[in-house]
Amino acid sequence: MEIQHPSHSHPYVLTTDDSLTDRRCKGCGHRGPGPMYACFECKFYFHKSCIELSTQIVETPLHPLHPLKLEAEWGNKCQCCYRFCYFAYKCEECDYKLDPQCISLTPILKLRDPDHLLFLLDKVDFTRELQCDVCLVDFDGPRSHSPAFVCAIPRCDYARHLECSPLPFPESVRHSEYHHYHDLVYTKSAKEGGFSDGYYCDACEMPRDPEYPAYVCKDCEFRAHVCCALSEVLPSLVEKYENDLLARGASLDAFLHYFEAQVLRLRKQKEEKEAEREAKRQQIKALEDELAQYEASEVLK
Repeated sequence: MEIQHPSHSHPYVLTTDDSLTDRRCKGCGHRGPGPMYACFECKFYFHKSCIELSTQIVETPLHPLHPLKLEAEWGNKCQCCYRFCYFAYKCEECDYKLDPQCISLTPILKLRDPDHLLFLLDKVDFTRELQCDVCLVDFDGPRSHSPAFVCAIPRCDYARHLECSPLPFPESVRHSEYHHYHDLVYTKSAKEGGFSDGYYCDACEMPRDPEYPAYVCKDCEFRAHVCCALSEVLPSLVEKYENDLLARGASLDAFLHYFEAQVLRLRKQKEEKEAEREAKRQQIKALEDELAQYEASEVLK
């Protein structure tokens, strides 16, 4: 099957070749399985699902202020994963964009503080450009399996790993599903229990980095990601963190601060423009006075 699409001058051919699953889709910026449209001459690849996107207006918890509408333009950049894409869902009022993959993400939970509205997201295909604001490690690096808090405030690139968040992690926890026999104890690194092909979380069986925090059972060889060990208590940890901020008189409305900052920015721009206009008026007046003096001197000759 062949189609002509406005994103490219050559026709695309629909293919189900499994070897193309490692190709990055030009539409959303992500790799992934499934049928793809390909221009083999130019090495352009699009997920079939991206080519067939509708132009419907979409609402998402990642941008609670306004609905987002699909646009197609080279140079779009997703504010969640920071990958460039051709297709993006955009809020015209805030210039906030999400690619077709990220707009379908369901946040694990929400964390509010005075400066940010943070959503905890799992399995985000972050670009190497984005680093954790705390540990400065690339999100697609050794901690790529860690869920991350991403700020939903427009034009804010603040993000941090769950392990780097300000949540009050308990020293020990017991998980009813993964390990209910003994307490799991928080440790800053867990280098024991590795295999020939690396280290793994005994809860989700996904890779883990031994240099980073984990919860460990001291009675048996069980080691888990922070997010896995705390999955049952994370909502209560968020509630405690937010209540502590409120008790100290802090505001949890980051959008209020965002709009206040926008108003101040626009007022400053207005003042600068008015100052420029006043300077232009003074220049015009000086030239008019000079012209009048010149004309008067010519009359007297």
